[in-house]
Amino acid sequence: MSKEKAKIYKGDYGYIKEQRKIEIIKTLILLALPIALYLIGFISTGSNKNLLTFAAVLGCLPMARSAVSMVLFIRAKDCCSEETFKKIVSAGVAMTYYDLYYTSYKKNYPVAAELLKRGCFIALTESEDVSEEDFEAHFKEIFKNCGYENVTVKLFKDTDKFIERARELNALEDDGKDYAFLLENILSVAI
Repeated sequence: MSKEKAKIYKGDYGYIKEQRKIEIIKTLILLALPIALYLIGFISTGSNKNLLTFAAVLGCLPMARSAVSMVLFIRAKDCCSEETFKKIVSAGVAMTYYDLYYTSYKKNYPVAAELLKRGCFIALTESEDVSEEDFEAHFKEIFKNCGYENVTVKLFKDTDKFIERARELNALEDDGKDYAFLLENILSVAI
């Protein structure tokens, strides 16, 4: 019996690495199609002046869009190491999302894990380059634009302190508020 590989969605552990592979393959396929169309048209007519050349040029547009996405994922670092993931899972703490890479005009923010509960948004980064103040200001602005001005934002660089705070939040009961719109926006701003 063969073991099926489950689809990895944005916010799941390993998403960046998996999506990087998908984007590379997709871009190569989309590059091969216009080349094949051009060659078929050129070989069959002996000239560039044919309808397949026009179709090949238009076929470069989806390839170019895919290439931009591919470059984003190639440049994005793996946000959550296997060691950190295992440490969080073995601690038995429920997370909202793992392995996300946020971009902004000023900085990029690789996030290993994050949790949103009771108006508190905590995140863990393994990157020393990320400024806690910049990250917190960036996300407070995102939450404010979504209509959630009272969300507390905290970025951790220490895994043990993050797990400790996540345990505290997980121990609290839900506040009854619906954060679905906010969670959708969190995912939408990540690559």
